[in-house]
Order: sequence, then structure tokens, then C-alpha cells
Amino acid sequence: MNAEYFQTQVRKISDADLFSAFDGVSDYEGWAAHWAAARSRVLVLNADEFLASWNAAAVSLETQRETILERASRIIAHEITGWGDVTIAHGTVVDFNADYGEAGQYGFHYWDWARPLIQAFLLTRDRMYLATFDELFNQWYEQRDAVKGRIETLNVIWYELGLARRGRVFLEFYALANDLPRLTHERMLKTLLGSARGLHEEQKTGYRLGNWQVMGAYALGLIALSVPEFRESVEWLRMAVDRLAWHLEKDFYPDGCHWERCPSSYMLTVFRDLRNLATLLERTEKHAELAARLAGPLERSLKFYHSIVPDDHVISALNDGGRARLPDSMLAEIEKLNLGPARSEQHVQSGFSVLRDQSHHILINHGPPAGGHTHLDALSFELHAFGVPMLIDSGIGLTYDDPHYATWYRRATAHNMLTICDADPDRKATRGEAVVCVDQANHAYFAATHRGYESSHGLLHRRHILFIKPEYIIIYDVLSAVSSPAAGGAQLTFHLHSPLKFVQFASGFFSPVTPGLLVIPANSDWKASQAKALASVTNIPGYTADHAEVDWLRFHGRVLASEPTRFAVLLCPFEKQPPNGSFEADFTHQARAKFVVGQNQRSSTIVIPDDPADGLELLLNGPST
Repeated sequence: MNAEYFQTQVRKISDADLFSAFDGVSDYEGWAAHWAAARSRVLVLNADEFLASWNAAAVSLETQRETILERASRIIAHEITGWGDVTIAHGTVVDFNADYGEAGQYGFHYWDWARPLIQAFLLTRDRMYLATFDELFNQWYEQRDAVKGRIETLNVIWYELGLARRGRVFLEFYALANDLPRLTHERMLKTLLGSARGLHEEQKTGYRLGNWQVMGAYALGLIALSVPEFRESVEWLRMAVDRLAWHLEKDFYPDGCHWERCPSSYMLTVFRDLRNLATLLERTEKHAELAARLAGPLERSLKFYHSIVPDDHVISALNDGGRARLPDSMLAEIEKLNLGPARSEQHVQSGFSVLRDQSHHILINHGPPAGGHTHLDALSFELHAFGVPMLIDSGIGLTYDDPHYATWYRRATAHNMLTICDADPDRKATRGEAVVCVDQANHAYFAATHRGYESSHGLLHRRHILFIKPEYIIIYDVLSAVSSPAAGGAQLTFHLHSPLKFVQFASGFFSPVTPGLLVIPANSDWKASQAKALASVTNIPGYTADHAEVDWLRFHGRVLASEPTRFAVLLCPFEKQPPNGSFEADFTHQARAKFVVGQNQRSSTIVIPDDPADGLELLLNGPST
């Protein structure tokens, strides 16, 4: 951005330049009178963060009334929790340069922490909440030029994501508040105009991969549609829709998944922004064509969510995302599509596969790396059964300033997978190859190979996941040498993370609660161990915090020096009565594994070949021998 333009047209806008940007308004008093009649056009976020009318938003927030009012009361006292869990009790004047952490400082200036003031006003119509927001906004405006960021290349106030996130919060306040002081009108108008101009300049640079530009383009379109009195709003809106149409084309896989592969966080945020802009465009006939450009890609994303989300409607904590409930607003739109019950499905492009029936849901992550938000897992999976999450991804901590973010949450060991020497695989080489995903009446089957340990340990890993409906799941792993010397004797660890409470029995584990899970290894020479480890546990029954220590189950073995190394685990979810289960394996054949599963006086023989072309052999539910 040109330095002079930034200084005079974005950062420090004069009164003359401000009013030259309007049609038909020449002073603050005239604008205040006009805005009092026009402000009702601005929609606000409901409990799901989707745009709605003021009354509809208030209705959606009612179930959170007590929490919202309590949070708002703390903000009134200047006790502010910024971004994450850092809370600072400020004095009479809030210090907007306070230490909320390196990344947290930038998050603090998104102003999401102030949203309870807006929500409390919607619920109560008590103007004291907006009066507090007005006070804080003016304190921020007076301090903003003195704020110093801890990341040298990013200006806390003027970088794209800050402009985008903060601008939407300011706009909601400005629409809801009436009879504001002249000074607030001046500062807010200059802030909105400067923000839109800054965002417009950012969009001029062309397409940029990532969620920043999506958020920036959305905020630009939001300001354009909410304050169309700005002469530049026509160009802002054209630019915003063009850029978002770009991102719908370039940032989403054909299967509807966003390229960052974080369905519970960044994909959800991007979807909301795109859907919210479409909502605004759909309100006027002249923008119908622009709205139609967004409709098809948004529908594909709804279908993707319908496929991957289990029956409790909680999105898994994948990559840089915590567990999050699928918003009711999206559920309502999915229901309108009349898709019917979700089935087992492979999402070829994004690399997520689902094996499921009416009571079981197995989500497998075998996709490519997706930029800086990618975790270091390979062929990891989650299990949900009988309405309960049983095996989960550890997800992410509160923020990137969380001390466990790099040392735990991103690491391979925090995922349900097989590791070699507890090392992280080369994430660039872990995309699933030779993927098989089939769904039949009595079983669903997935298999894929990854090369994440090829360069470091000379080994290929092929994982087979066989779901025998509706009873049990076999996880079967094969490690094969592809170079010499291979990692003969290296430690192998099979990791499982569960919010259930387990006890160890024989060589496996058992959760005595119901619904519960039985875990039985086929390899008696692999040693079992049990510990606790951190995980995202939002929306899991029995947990009151967003993060907690959960059971960490492990089986430890060694890489065989002279032949493929094979390991298998039987997972038996149960709703009420635990099965009397047994699990035996025959690994003597070089090209296949034979398993015998016993359950409640019934026996099944299953043969899984190394080459999927040879086909599974299933002799299910015969009498026990």
C-alpha cells in the first residue's frame, strides 16, 4: 500500500476527506440523523455466528443468557479475557498494549472478547452494555497508534486479519447503538472507512492462499453492504465478491472440504463468512446474480459436513481445530437438502474417509499437508459409537501460545496412529496412497499406505481398517522395508486416545462404563501401557472444561528385521453389555493376515490380503469352536 495513501486515507482521515467519501452528507449531525433511520439494515450474528435480524439473534442467544451476562459484567469491570485464557484486570482505562501473549496480542485486537456486550444488549436492551462498548472503543482509538506488536512483520492494528475481524464487531455495535456522541460517530466512521480502504488495497494484490484474504474480502463486502452511502462501496462489493468467488474455486476441494483441512475451525470460519455474505446479497434482487455465484460451492461444503459429522453433530478436532458443534443454522440448511442418512464415503480429494452405520462412525485422516495448520499425523482415525466419542484426536490447545501446542498437540503421538520411535513422520510424504474404501451391507473397509517414515526409517506403513457391521472394528498395520538398512529393532507404538476411563485386563483394555469399548490386541508380545494426556474435550459428556487429560492407551513392539512387521487391534464398542470377546491372528502367510474373532459364543474368520485386488474373505458369525 502506498505510504501516503495509507497515512491520509486509511490511518488518519480528515473530516473533509471523510465527507467527500459520502453522497449527500456534509456533517456529523446530518449523518447521525440519517444513520438513526438506516442502521436497522445491519444484521448481527446469532449464537451460531450466522447473520440474523436483531430479534432472531436475541432468541438464539437466550439459552446462553446467564453466561453472556456474567461475561459482560466482567467486561464492564474492565476484567478482560483476551484471546485464549489470559485474563487481565485493567484499571479505569484499559491498556490496549497489554501483554496477552505474542499471538494473543493480535487476537486481543480482533475484539471478539467484547461481543458479550453486544449479546447482552440484544438480550436485555439495556443501554449500559453499549455505553461500555462506546467507552472502550474510544479508549482503543486513542491508544491504537501506540500499540506495538511482538511480530515485527505484522502491524497489530492495520494488518488484514485484524481489520477484518475487528471491523465486523465494530459495525454491529455501531448499528445497535443510538444517540451516540458526536466524537464516536467521527471515530467510528473514520475507522470503518479506513478499514474498508485498507482491506480493498489488500485485495488488489491478487489471489493469496489462506483464510486471511477470505476474512478480509468478507469484511470488505460487509462494510460495503451495511454502509452503502460510502461512494466506494460499489467497487468494494465487486472486489469482495470477485475475491471470494476466487477462493471458492481455488481453496475448496471438489468434495467440499476447505484446503486447510480444519473442519471445526478454519473451514467453519470461512464457510460462515461466505454464507453470511450470500445472506446479505440475497436480500436484494439486484445482487441475486452475485449471491448465485456462491450457492453451488456452499452446498458442496454442507454435503461434506453431512458426511463427516457423527450423530451428536460435533465436528472432530482435526489439525489446528478443537471439537466444535455443527451450528444449528448449518444443520437446518443440510436438512433442506434432503440428503438422507449419511453413508460410508471416501473424500478422494481432501483425504478424509468415513466408515459408518446407524450407530458407529469411524473418521480416517489420510489427506495431504495443508499449510501451517497441519498436524503431524498419518492415517490417524477417530471412533464414535452409540452417541459417544470413544477414540478422539487430541486437537489443539486454547491458542498457538499454549505451551503444549508444539510439544504435544501437533505431534504424531497425540493422534490415534502407529509411530516409529515416537518420531513424527515426514508430513509431506504421508498422504494416503493406494487407497481402498468400500461399503457393503455387512462391512465397510478402508486401506491406505503412507511414506512418512520412508526417508527416516526405510519403512512403508499400510493401515487396514475393517468395520464388521454393527459389531467391531479391526485395525491392522503392516510395516514393510523399502530400503537397506531398514529400522530393524526400532520401537513401534500403537496409540489410542479416549475420553472413556479404562482398566487394563490381560493384554488389552476395557472401559467399565456404558456405552463402552473393549480393546484387544492380536499380538501378545506387544506390551500394553496406560497414561494420561491432554486433549480437546468440548461437548463430551462428563467433561466441563474445553481441555482435559484423557486416557492414553499404548501398545509397544519392535520392527522385525527380516520380514514385514504386523500388528492388529480389535475394537469392540458396546452400548449396554460388554461382549465376551477374543482376538487371534495368524501372520505366517507373507501376503495376508488371518484373524479369528470370538464374540458371545460366535466365531468369525477374516482374511485381509496385503494386495486389495485379492479381496477380503469373511466367514462371519459361525458357532464358536
